[in-house]
Amino acid sequence: MVGLLLGLLLTCFVQAKEPAKKPGIFGHVALDTAWSPVVYLSLIPNFEERFTMASGYIVEKANIDAQGNFQFNTKFLPEQDAFYRIHISKKGDPPSTLIIGGKQENFQFITTNKNERIEISSRENGSMVRDFEISGYTPNNFISTIKQWSDVVDSANFAGTQIKKELIENAFNEKMRLLADTNSNALVSLFALYQSNFEKNKTVNESYYEAFLEKWKAEDSEYFNVFRAQFSSQPGDRYFVWLIGAACFLLGFGIAFLITRKKEVASNIAELSVQERKIYKLLEEGLSNKEISEAHNIGVNTVKSHVSSILSKLKLKSRKEIMRG
Repeated sequence: MVGLLLGLLLTCFVQAKEPAKKPGIFGHVALDTAWSPVVYLSLIPNFEERFTMASGYIVEKANIDAQGNFQFNTKFLPEQDAFYRIHISKKGDPPSTLIIGGKQENFQFITTNKNERIEISSRENGSMVRDFEISGYTPNNFISTIKQWSDVVDSANFAGTQIKKELIENAFNEKMRLLADTNSNALVSLFALYQSNFEKNKTVNESYYEAFLEKWKAEDSEYFNVFRAQFSSQPGDRYFVWLIGAACFLLGFGIAFLITRKKEVASNIAELSVQERKIYKLLEEGLSNKEISEAHNIGVNTVKSHVSSILSKLKLKSRKEIMRG
């Protein structure tokens, strides 16, 4: 009996001595020499900008040591969940370069807050950040799954007939709506809808989105506010008057800003490579990635990489700013 009590006391003592795992983002990765040994953490303010990249989005960076380890201190993050992006950059590229699609894709999405601990590691035979294994906070399991399904749909767009592509995309969108409807995490649910390209079918499935917004009506984050704005009814008279007044005020400010901005962009164009300048001209004309790809006989993913680099060098957030001149 005495031995049993001593055993229980010893067990309790050992458990009490075990240190609690501290919050943060901890990683171990294996990068080849083409990549800079630095990992960046960016805050994504809303899902409309999940593929937008600029230096202002980066909130933290961490060096990768000789053993492939890195760590982000997350004490400064908010208490509530937010959406983040982890990415690396190739040597010689600006830190804010984003490569979208393909084996060279250099980013991964996560959700976290200041109290969670996330552990990241490279998958065996994985290709850079897009194949990171993320553990420690359950919502990220769903985010990784959504991203993997999205990659399958993207791959299908390069092969097969148009009908087959549409069938695969429709099945994927339906799967995303089901996940959004059943997942208990607000950000995961909303991310799934954005990945489903909901803009194309929001009128067809209007009742679904009404029910979704009702379910998450207590969510007051910028993520949901931006999403709700796309389903808002026509503004009332008071709102319209306010909007006109605000527009008049912003018009004068906007004109002055655009003049200054044009001068800044013009000076930064000199930093573009010859190929980037060619693509910049086509962006001004409003051509899509596919049209640019065909015009220069290069892959769509290469075009995406060039566009990301152009936006970064010109300090622009989207290609629309290029078209506006």
